[in-house]
Amino acid sequence: MSNKFFIFEDFNFNAAVQSSDGFLTFSSSSILQALMLGVKTGVVDKFSNGNYDYLINHKASMLVNSEDSLQNFLNSDRFEIPEEILSYCGLKDENDTLDIGEYLVSCMNEFDQTDKRIFKQ
Repeated sequence: MSNKFFIFEDFNFNAAVQSSDGFLTFSSSSILQALMLGVKTGVVDKFSNGNYDYLINHKASMLVNSEDSLQNFLNSDRFEIPEEILSYCGLKDENDTLDIGEYLVSCMNEFDQTDKRIFKQ
């Protein structure tokens, strides 16, 4: 590990995010943690990469791609996230929309069709 990084053993990432006014990211999956913690979230996408478009399209997060949209993000309140969006993202215990394990097995089976291997959960 580089000696240019400091490691703080007592650092609590969730507490740091929860105490913030908002969470901006380009591609970090930590945006899902921020959503669960009830923090306003924004996706920085100046080049239309589409990371987290699902969250933006369903009003769970804001698109930040200009100075104006950044100002809108800073001045806005957080969105009320519909339960079905949280469930789809795997953020609810009673998730009935997406089973990530089942989905991954399905993807691996599809990918491995040529080898005729079958993955099991």
